Amino acid sequence: MKFFALPILMVAAVAATSSVAREAGDDIQVSAPSTVAVWSQTVSRELDREIGDKLNSYSMHGTTPTGVASVRFLASETGEPTAIEMTRKSPNSRLNSLARNAVSDLTLDPLPVGIEKDQVYIANIVVASDDEEYARHMATLRDDAQKRATMAGAKSQPIAFNVVRTAG
Repeated sequence: MKFFALPILMVAAVAATSSVAREAGDDIQVSAPSTVAVWSQTVSRELDREIGDKLNSYSMHGTTPTGVASVRFLASETGEPTAIEMTRKSPNSRLNSLARNAVSDLTLDPLPVGIEKDQVYIANIVVASDDEEYARHMATLRDDAQKRATMAGAKSQPIAFNVVRTAG
């Protein structure tokens, strides 16, 4: 079975700018990632790699798990995912396990400027067996994102990392 990866990224409206810290008299510069969008793309690629590696292992032990699984989490001071919880469980327990394990292996550090300590992250993992299933799952994710935005109003929006895999 051949798989294609297409990371899709939704980024919360968080103001972020690049920063350079310099100590008086030192020539050492420390730079943070320039924007939340650039950082989010980097994390999404890492999540996609984690899912790809784990999906190959899961597929070798049976059929490829398909469906949508969403994992909500926070980040520790060192960028490790904490308070990991499933917010959307797939009927396929293997996909739920894969999603949770992939998130727990992420590294979010260094966080970009503008990310608050209590920022909420959501990892949406979609594995579809065909175009019809893909379209159905993506419509569900779009509806969920719109509902979150409507319900949150002026509150900070979660940053969502989305990984979509379809069988070819």
